[in-house]
Amino acid sequence: MNTKTNYDRLFKQFLEDKENIIWTDKPKTGIVFRSEDIIMIPFSILWVINAIYFFTSAYSLSAPFFFLLSSFIFVIIGVFSVFARFIIDVLQRDNTLYAITNERIMILSGIFDKSLKSIPIISLKEINYTEKVNGTGTISIDKENKAINGYRDGLSVWFRINPASDLVQISDVRKVYNLINELRSAKNLA
Repeated sequence: MNTKTNYDRLFKQFLEDKENIIWTDKPKTGIVFRSEDIIMIPFSILWVINAIYFFTSAYSLSAPFFFLLSSFIFVIIGVFSVFARFIIDVLQRDNTLYAITNERIMILSGIFDKSLKSIPIISLKEINYTEKVNGTGTISIDKENKAINGYRDGLSVWFRINPASDLVQISDVRKVYNLINELRSAKNLA
């Protein structure tokens, strides 16, 4: 049985009357380098080097416990930003599935607990996509609340958090973007 059929079967339990699955997929797997990594990787490495230096200096000078603890926390943050954020990103994408029906976009995700995000097609106000040379890319959905999304987007750069309402690292991103726009147009005409 092919993978698409397995994805369809997983989403069928969430379908409502007269709802049909049009498209299913999952994000690209493995470690993915993004454009922001050009800055984040060197910055993270410098952060770790400086944090280790300050921690070892404080330790060798028998600094107070609070100073040792705070400098150690900076080491942990640096190590996380260099390594763990890539591991979390891989785990998030490995445990995410996408579906588009004639009524909505569904995102099934979660590393430990599965959750379903459902976005009705008719309620979509704004969608954008970015595409790489190989045709993969990300579709960003409804970025209206700039204050919240700006904060979240800043955290996603540092911690590689995949926004729950985005279709990240999907194949044939332009085709999927056009499909969503066709469904939006059909809903708006109805």
